[in-house]
Amino acid sequence: MIRTMRTTGRRGDMRWGSRAAAMLLAAGLIMPLAGCVPQGKAVGDTTETADAVAHDGVDRHDLYVGVIGSSKPDNAELNRQLVDAMNQGDLNPVFMASNGDAGGQQKAMADLLARDVKVIVIMADKASGWDEALTEARQAGIPVVLANSAISPDDRTLYAARFNLLVKSRPIGREPVGHTYYIADALADIVDDAPHEKIMNVRLVPQW
Repeated sequence: MIRTMRTTGRRGDMRWGSRAAAMLLAAGLIMPLAGCVPQGKAVGDTTETADAVAHDGVDRHDLYVGVIGSSKPDNAELNRQLVDAMNQGDLNPVFMASNGDAGGQQKAMADLLARDVKVIVIMADKASGWDEALTEARQAGIPVVLANSAISPDDRTLYAARFNLLVKSRPIGREPVGHTYYIADALADIVDDAPHEKIMNVRLVPQW
Protein backbone atom coordinates (compact mmCIF):
# COMPACT_ATOMS: atom_id res chain seq x y z
CA MET A 1 0.00 0.00 0.00
CA ILE A 2 2.77 2.38 0.87
CA ARG A 3 4.64 1.66 -2.36
CA THR A 4 1.46 2.22 -4.36
CA MET A 5 0.90 5.57 -2.73
CA ARG A 6 4.46 6.65 -3.41
CA THR A 7 4.25 5.60 -7.06
CA THR A 8 0.97 7.48 -7.46
CA GLY A 9 2.52 10.54 -5.90
CA ARG A 10 5.42 10.46 -8.32
CA ARG A 11 3.07 10.03 -11.26
CA GLY A 12 1.02 12.91 -9.95
CA ASP A 13 4.13 15.04 -9.70
CA MET A 14 5.12 14.09 -13.24
CA ARG A 15 1.65 14.89 -14.55
CA TRP A 16 1.65 18.23 -12.75
CA GLY A 17 5.10 18.99 -14.10
CA SER A 18 3.95 18.19 -17.64
CA ARG A 19 0.88 20.35 -17.25
CA ALA A 20 2.91 23.23 -15.83
CA ALA A 21 5.38 22.98 -18.71
CA ALA A 22 2.52 23.00 -21.20
CA MET A 23 0.99 26.06 -19.54
CA LEU A 24 4.31 27.91 -19.62
CA LEU A 25 4.82 27.00 -23.27
CA ALA A 26 1.33 28.22 -24.16
CA ALA A 27 1.95 31.46 -22.27
CA GLY A 28 5.22 31.91 -24.11
CA LEU A 29 3.45 31.53 -27.43
CA ILE A 30 0.67 33.92 -26.48
CA MET A 31 2.84 36.71 -25.08
CA PRO A 32 4.55 37.66 -28.40
CA LEU A 33 1.14 37.85 -30.07
CA ALA A 34 -0.26 40.05 -27.32
CA GLY A 35 2.84 42.24 -27.58
CA CYS A 36 1.88 43.17 -31.14
CA VAL A 37 -1.17 45.03 -29.89
CA PRO A 38 -0.18 47.82 -27.46
CA GLN A 39 -2.83 48.68 -24.91
CA GLY A 40 -4.40 52.09 -25.47
CA LYS A 41 -2.09 52.99 -28.35
CA ALA A 42 -2.03 52.43 -32.08
CA VAL A 43 0.48 49.97 -33.52
CA GLY A 44 3.43 52.10 -34.64
CA ASP A 45 2.46 54.94 -32.33
CA THR A 46 3.44 53.66 -28.88
CA THR A 47 6.68 55.60 -28.37
CA GLU A 48 5.97 59.04 -26.97
CA THR A 49 9.51 60.16 -26.11
CA ALA A 50 12.99 59.72 -27.50
CA ASP A 51 14.10 57.98 -24.29
CA ALA A 52 13.07 54.53 -25.50
CA VAL A 53 15.67 51.77 -25.66
CA ALA A 54 17.71 52.17 -28.84
CA HIS A 55 17.28 49.42 -31.44
CA ASP A 56 18.09 48.83 -35.08
CA GLY A 57 15.20 49.71 -37.36
CA VAL A 58 13.95 47.85 -40.38
CA ASP A 59 16.27 48.23 -43.37
CA ARG A 60 14.60 50.50 -45.93
CA HIS A 61 15.06 47.97 -48.72
CA ASP A 62 13.29 45.34 -46.60
CA LEU A 63 10.39 47.63 -45.78
CA TYR A 64 7.42 46.30 -47.73
CA VAL A 65 4.59 48.83 -47.75
CA GLY A 66 1.05 47.81 -48.58
CA VAL A 67 -0.62 50.61 -50.55
CA ILE A 68 -4.38 50.68 -51.05
CA GLY A 69 -4.85 53.20 -53.81
CA SER A 70 -7.89 55.26 -54.67
CA SER A 71 -10.09 54.00 -57.51
CA LYS A 72 -11.25 57.52 -58.37
CA PRO A 73 -9.96 58.66 -61.78
CA ASP A 74 -9.02 62.05 -60.36
CA ASN A 75 -6.62 60.33 -57.95
CA ALA A 76 -4.80 58.18 -60.53
CA GLU A 77 -1.87 60.62 -60.69
CA LEU A 78 -1.71 60.80 -56.89
CA ASN A 79 -1.57 56.99 -56.73
CA ARG A 80 1.36 57.03 -59.13
CA GLN A 81 3.24 59.76 -57.28
CA LEU A 82 2.73 57.99 -53.97
CA VAL A 83 4.21 54.73 -55.27
CA ASP A 84 7.02 56.56 -57.13
CA ALA A 85 8.01 58.41 -53.94
CA MET A 86 8.22 55.09 -52.08
CA ASN A 87 10.36 53.55 -54.80
CA GLN A 88 12.64 56.60 -54.79
CA GLY A 89 12.97 56.24 -51.01
CA ASP A 90 14.25 52.66 -51.50
CA LEU A 91 11.06 51.13 -50.09
CA ASN A 92 9.11 48.22 -51.57
CA PRO A 93 5.51 49.27 -52.24
CA VAL A 94 2.87 46.59 -52.88
CA PHE A 95 0.08 48.44 -54.66
CA MET A 96 -3.51 47.19 -54.53
CA ALA A 97 -6.34 48.71 -56.59
CA SER A 98 -10.00 48.16 -55.75
CA ASN A 99 -11.44 49.04 -59.19
CA GLY A 100 -14.31 50.80 -57.44
CA ASP A 101 -16.29 47.67 -56.50
CA ALA A 102 -18.22 47.64 -53.24
CA GLY A 103 -15.92 46.83 -50.35
CA GLY A 104 -13.02 46.51 -52.77
CA GLN A 105 -10.56 48.51 -50.67
CA GLN A 106 -11.38 46.50 -47.56
CA LYS A 107 -10.84 43.28 -49.56
CA ALA A 108 -7.49 44.66 -50.71
CA MET A 109 -6.58 45.25 -47.08
CA ALA A 110 -7.42 41.63 -46.22
CA ASP A 111 -5.08 40.54 -49.04
CA LEU A 112 -2.27 42.74 -47.70
CA LEU A 113 -2.69 41.33 -44.19
CA ALA A 114 -1.92 37.90 -45.64
CA ARG A 115 1.36 39.21 -47.08
CA ASP A 116 4.57 40.16 -45.32
CA VAL A 117 3.99 43.92 -45.29
CA LYS A 118 5.32 46.07 -42.45
CA VAL A 119 2.83 48.92 -42.77
CA ILE A 120 -0.33 49.69 -44.78
CA VAL A 121 -1.10 53.07 -46.36
CA ILE A 122 -4.74 53.70 -47.30
CA MET A 123 -6.17 56.31 -49.65
CA ALA A 124 -9.79 55.57 -48.80
CA ASP A 125 -12.52 56.37 -51.31
CA LYS A 126 -15.21 56.18 -48.62
CA ALA A 127 -15.05 57.20 -44.98
CA SER A 128 -17.34 54.47 -43.64
CA GLY A 129 -17.10 50.70 -43.35
CA TRP A 130 -13.48 50.55 -42.18
CA ASP A 131 -13.69 49.62 -38.49
CA GLU A 132 -13.52 45.85 -39.04
CA ALA A 133 -10.60 46.03 -41.48
CA LEU A 134 -8.67 48.45 -39.27
CA THR A 135 -9.28 46.26 -36.23
CA GLU A 136 -7.94 43.21 -38.07
CA ALA A 137 -4.77 45.11 -38.99
CA ARG A 138 -4.31 46.20 -35.37
CA GLN A 139 -4.75 42.63 -34.14
CA ALA A 140 -2.17 41.49 -36.71
CA GLY A 141 0.30 44.04 -35.32
CA ILE A 142 0.54 46.01 -38.59
CA PRO A 143 0.46 49.83 -38.36
CA VAL A 144 -1.97 51.67 -40.62
CA VAL A 145 -1.54 55.12 -42.18
CA LEU A 146 -4.47 57.14 -43.53
CA ALA A 147 -3.24 59.17 -46.51
CA ASN A 148 -5.48 62.05 -47.62
CA SER A 149 -8.37 59.96 -46.30
CA ALA A 150 -11.64 61.01 -44.73
CA ILE A 151 -11.72 57.94 -42.48
CA SER A 152 -12.27 59.15 -38.94
CA PRO A 153 -12.73 56.21 -36.56
CA ASP A 154 -13.67 57.07 -32.99
CA ASP A 155 -10.97 54.66 -31.84
CA ARG A 156 -7.67 56.42 -32.58
CA THR A 157 -5.74 53.25 -31.74
CA LEU A 158 -6.82 51.82 -35.12
CA TYR A 159 -4.32 53.95 -37.05
CA ALA A 160 -0.77 55.13 -36.41
CA ALA A 161 -0.85 58.41 -38.33
CA ARG A 162 -2.49 60.53 -40.98
CA PHE A 163 -0.42 61.66 -43.97
CA ASN A 164 -1.06 65.10 -45.42
CA LEU A 165 0.40 64.45 -48.87
CA LEU A 166 2.25 67.43 -50.39
CA VAL A 167 1.98 66.70 -54.07
CA LYS A 168 4.87 67.73 -56.29
CA SER A 169 2.65 68.64 -59.26
CA ARG A 170 0.88 71.36 -57.26
CA PRO A 171 2.38 74.51 -55.74
CA ILE A 172 2.77 74.04 -52.00
CA GLY A 173 2.56 77.75 -51.20
CA ARG A 174 2.93 78.40 -47.48
CA GLU A 175 4.75 75.77 -45.48
CA PRO A 176 2.30 73.51 -43.64
CA VAL A 177 2.10 73.61 -39.86
CA GLY A 178 4.37 71.08 -38.19
CA HIS A 179 7.36 69.06 -39.32
CA THR A 180 7.64 67.92 -42.94
CA TYR A 181 8.89 64.42 -43.79
CA TYR A 182 10.07 62.51 -46.80
CA ILE A 183 7.78 59.52 -47.13
CA ALA A 184 10.54 56.95 -46.52
CA ASP A 185 11.50 58.67 -43.26
CA ALA A 186 7.89 58.95 -42.13
CA LEU A 187 7.10 55.29 -42.76
CA ALA A 188 10.38 54.15 -41.17
CA ASP A 189 9.55 56.12 -38.01
CA ILE A 190 6.14 54.45 -37.83
CA VAL A 191 7.44 50.91 -38.42
CA ASP A 192 10.34 51.42 -35.99
CA ASP A 193 7.93 52.90 -33.42
CA ALA A 194 9.94 56.12 -33.23
CA PRO A 195 8.37 59.36 -31.94
CA HIS A 196 6.21 61.03 -34.60
CA GLU A 197 3.19 63.28 -34.94
CA LYS A 198 -0.28 61.83 -35.40
CA ILE A 199 -0.69 64.09 -38.46
CA MET A 200 2.43 64.11 -40.65
CA ASN A 201 3.17 66.38 -43.62
CA VAL A 202 4.76 64.17 -46.30
CA ARG A 203 6.44 65.38 -49.49
CA LEU A 204 6.07 63.23 -52.60
CA VAL A 205 9.43 64.27 -54.06
CA PRO A 206 12.74 62.41 -54.63
CA GLN A 207 14.64 61.95 -51.38
CA TRP A 208 18.10 60.95 -52.59
